[in-house]
This record gives sequence, structure tokens and C-alpha cells, in this order.
Amino acid sequence: MLMTAEYPQVNPSNHLNKFSTAVVPASAAQWLVQVLEEDGLPRADLLADTCLGHDWPGQPDATLTASQYQQLVTNALVASGDPALGISVSRQMNFLSRNGFWGYAVMSCTTLGDAVDTAIRYWPLTGSLMQVHKLETDEMTKVTLSPAFAFVQDEVWRFAVEKFLFSTLLSLGWMVDRTAAFESVWLSYSAPAHARRYQESLGCPVKFGAPEDAVLLKHDSLQWPLVTSQPQLTQMCRERCTQAMLRLLGNDAFIASIQEFIWANIQGPLTLDEIAVHLGTTSRTLRRRLQERGSSFQRILDGVRETVARDYLVNTVLSIDQIASLIGFSEPTTFRSTFKRWTGQSAAELRRLRKP
Repeated sequence: MLMTAEYPQVNPSNHLNKFSTAVVPASAAQWLVQVLEEDGLPRADLLADTCLGHDWPGQPDATLTASQYQQLVTNALVASGDPALGISVSRQMNFLSRNGFWGYAVMSCTTLGDAVDTAIRYWPLTGSLMQVHKLETDEMTKVTLSPAFAFVQDEVWRFAVEKFLFSTLLSLGWMVDRTAAFESVWLSYSAPAHARRYQESLGCPVKFGAPEDAVLLKHDSLQWPLVTSQPQLTQMCRERCTQAMLRLLGNDAFIASIQEFIWANIQGPLTLDEIAVHLGTTSRTLRRRLQERGSSFQRILDGVRETVARDYLVNTVLSIDQIASLIGFSEPTTFRSTFKRWTGQSAAELRRLRKP
């Protein structure tokens, strides 16, 4: 039985459209330039056709657009001549510490499961080309990977997946001080020429040509304690991450707090009264504050549900009936008609955009 998951976005809009034009944190892209420069590749070659200045890699708090990041990765693949570049660079990266408060929030958690949830919740702060979701089954935890942008090219996507898999495996192993082998890995693309490196390093079955990109973990591994745990820092780091998310996505903090509560409880029926209790206010005050912002509880609820529904339809193999249940609709027919009202197209029509 599938249950609700954490979602990395705070802003309730279609991320496949929004994030194709919005900027992302530059830390991951800057780090890639740094590593490849140390390997002798010219900065000018890496930044070619990106419209990024020569001093951009050294700028603190820099950003770039999704298209610029994709061009940079394409340049890196060409300049390095390494089709397995995502694997090669992951061995040199400190994925956690180089991501500031996001990394510290993850490392300070008590268990591996807490760390996975925290990493996913604030994932956009990593400046990744992918989005990461978590789904629970009766026996396994499945972490799914999908492009954060509608136009990610195949070779760039493989680079992003490889970098995620191999850097994550190293990071998890370091946090739990043991071999944190995945139970299995599913990959949507065909086996590359260097497929043997997957099997040798990941230490688990790897299925190429799968319906989706995903990592499966056993439930009991999520109970492993972290040797890096510092519970006294966790809340402070999460607060800093929330603030960074708001700056990144341009949200009103009050609206964002409502959105996050809805995301965390999206599978069940939600009311304005519940939100008011959660925020420590009255329903009347909550309604007034929303009206002052030209919004309403129903508008925010619909926005979050629409975003999650779009995400599931495009990026998962869940049935439309399952999606309806996961976002709080007791009747699939109600979801189908409501989705058509939200978007002007049917859920089945949007589903055709799903990556094969």
C-alpha cells in the first residue's frame, strides 16, 4: 500500500514550468567547475555558451538558470570526454558539507530515515537538476528521481542520476559508519558501456530500462542511527533551510507555512480550522489574513494538490485512482473532474507527458 510522501517544493505551482525559467542555487554547478578545473579543463570551455561570467564560479550565493546548468554539464561531458563523468566526480565530492545548512540539517538528524526525509524536504537548496520523492510500500521505501525541468537532455539526465547515486551512497555510508548498500536500483535508461561500474560500486542489483528511476531501501535500514547526529542543531538548521527555501522560491512566509502543513498532511481531509490550530490562531483571524493577501484556504489547498497531482501524473507510474487517494480525494471521479477544472485538461491527457 502506498502512502503519502515528502515534497521538495514549497511554492504550489507546476514545477515543470516554473523551474524551467527560475534560477537555482549555483553550489553544485560551481563545484563541478572547480573539480574539472583541478583536472586541467579550461574554465572557458566549461562556461562556453552559458552567458556566465569568468568570475561566476567564485561568487558566493550565486545562481544560474536550468538551461545554463544543462549547458554547463553538456560542456563538461564534451570537454572531459568521460561518459561516466557523474560517477567520476562523485568520488571527489563532499556532498553534505558543501551544501551549507542543508547538509548540516541532514547530518544532524538522529536516524537515517530522518536524514532522508530532511534531505528530500529541502532538496531544491542543493541546486540539483532532479527532484527527489519518497514513497512507502509495505516492505520497502522507494526514493524516486525525476527531472526538475521539462527539457533535461538524456545524457545530462544520466550524469545527474549517476552523480546522485554514487555521491549519496558515499554520504550515507559516512553518516551511518557502515556499508549503506541500496537494496536495488532502477534506471530508466539503457545500460551504458560502463554499466559494470554500477554493479561493482553500488553493491546491489541494478535494473536498466526500468519504468522509472528509483532507489529501494529496506525499512529497517532507515532506523540506523547516525554517527554524525547532533540533535541540538537539527531544528536550527531546518529553520535556516526553510528561510533559504522562501528566498529561493519567493514565497510569503505565512502562505508558505500553510503550504508546508498541507503537504505534510495531504492524504487526509483538511480544514481551515485545522490550519488555524496548527498556526496557533483562530479561524476568523486566519481567514482575514488570507484575504489581506488576496488568497484563501481553498485556493492554497487546490494549488498544492494540483502541483502534487501533476508531479505524480508526469513522473510516476501510479494509477490515476491511486493518485486521487494520495492527495486526499475519496472518489477518483471527483478528482478527475476537479483536475480538469484546475488545468483545463484531463488527468489522462497530462499523463501522456510521463517519461517512458
